Amino acid sequence: MVLEDLTVWDIIYEHCSYFGMESLAASFQRAGFEVLDLRETWGGQFVTIDARFGGGDKDSRQWGDVQQVTRRVESFAAEFQRRIDDWQSKIDSLRRDRKRVVAWGAGAKAVSFLNMLELGDDDLPYVVDISPHKQGTFLGGTGQEVVAPDFLVEYRPDVIILMNPIYQDEISKQVTDLGLSVEYMAA
Repeated sequence: MVLEDLTVWDIIYEHCSYFGMESLAASFQRAGFEVLDLRETWGGQFVTIDARFGGGDKDSRQWGDVQQVTRRVESFAAEFQRRIDDWQSKIDSLRRDRKRVVAWGAGAKAVSFLNMLELGDDDLPYVVDISPHKQGTFLGGTGQEVVAPDFLVEYRPDVIILMNPIYQDEISKQVTDLGLSVEYMAA
């Protein structure tokens, strides 16, 4: 999740809450629920809980190591900066090698990613999205144009940055079907 995998692009103001396994279980237990099962879903991007009312209390089963979570929180700022520095280095290398780069996925992760890295449309001019409602629009803050996958045939990118790597197989198939061969990088 955000702390374990340092998915800093998921820190988005529209998200109403951020629960780890421990905090979600504790919240349900304190509200009087018995936690039956707790697991990560959607490639580790979400936490799912099965619970029933009754039987929950402060002494219920523990769901994780609270001290480990505390350590992750305490190291987050330094790890966050390392993540930003690592991506800036990758982008600088792509620039030096004159690679054509696009991002795939024009949602909130792309907006966060591009704004946190301060990548304007001169660095990464296009973001691909399959939604016709997003195509022809521009991302807030950084100004990249949102294009349809077909646009890649004309643009011929060297690298696609995947905003959500869970879709890599689907995207890879679309790109291959377009007759393109690219390098993928997961944000």
